[in-house]
Order: sequence, then C-alpha cells, then structure tokens
Amino acid sequence: MQWGQVVTHDMSIQAGGAQSNCDVKSTTEVCDRAGDARINQNSGLTIFQTILLRKHNRLADTLPGLNPHYFDELLCQTRLINIAQYQYITYYEWLPLMLSAENILKNRLIYPVQGGRYVNDYDLTVEPHVLNSHASAAFRFFHSQIEGRLDLISEVRGLSGALRLSDLLHRPGIS
Repeated sequence: MQWGQVVTHDMSIQAGGAQSNCDVKSTTEVCDRAGDARINQNSGLTIFQTILLRKHNRLADTLPGLNPHYFDELLCQTRLINIAQYQYITYYEWLPLMLSAENILKNRLIYPVQGGRYVNDYDLTVEPHVLNSHASAAFRFFHSQIEGRLDLISEVRGLSGALRLSDLLHRPGIS
C-alpha cells in the first residue's frame, strides 16, 4: 500500500462481526465494510463505494508521478479530485437524465461548457448546508425512482434475470 491510499485488504468480514447492518442467512456469508455504514444496504451501493475506493487509490498511485511535491498533500488532493469527479458525474450526467438538461441549464445547476473547460463560480457567501425541504421532500422523489428489482446483465449485455431488492437488503452476497 502506498501512502495516501485507502486500505483495501480485509474489506470483508464474516457474518456476526463488527458490521451490525448485515442480515446474513449463514456464517459463511460475507459482509462488506467501508466508511459508510450503508455499504451492505444494496448491491448498487456496494458497487458504487467499491468503485470510488478504487478510483481514490488509482489517483493516489498516479499523483506522485505527476508531481513529486504532492507527497505532503497527497491524501487531501486525492480526496478532492475524487469528490470533484463524483460531482461532475452527478451534475452533468445523472441530473440531466432525471430533471432534463434544459431545466438544469435554465436553473443554472450546470453550465454549457465545451471540452476541457470548466466553470469556477464558487461563492464563499453561499450557505452549503442541505435545505430541509430537500432533505424531507425532494430527495425522497429520487428514492421513489428506484425499481424494486436488480436486473442481471450478461457479459454480452443481455438480460439474464432479475433479483428482488427486498431479498438483497443488507445481504451483499448475491446467490
């Protein structure tokens, strides 16, 4: 492991271990652990958190080669880059699908930028906390968009089956 990486060994624990948010059927099933206790809630979150962890470690491996002086701030810079990439995906790829690109452009959630360009409209005077209306109402809308099943896709991109999410809740092992 390099300095700045997140530990990836021993990321799973046996049933009945320290993770109390795992509902396993036998002691041979494995629960994942991460900084977010919701890791075992559903397979989508497990996959998403694993991707973010691996991206973080790839950045931690890459940055020292680009600038050896990053060593002292490697962890902070790696974290900030990872968060920025996540925010870009959220605002420029996911939200346009959910709210339409026209609406989010009109409401200035995103800006029409061309390849390689960025917008720096950060304002220190804007309060960054989540609005109560968002936390109690608007965000619940997005939760209602979750289908009750997880489609299984084959290696040739065809549907090979489906699993009910209720059967997988807090059970990260897919049988």
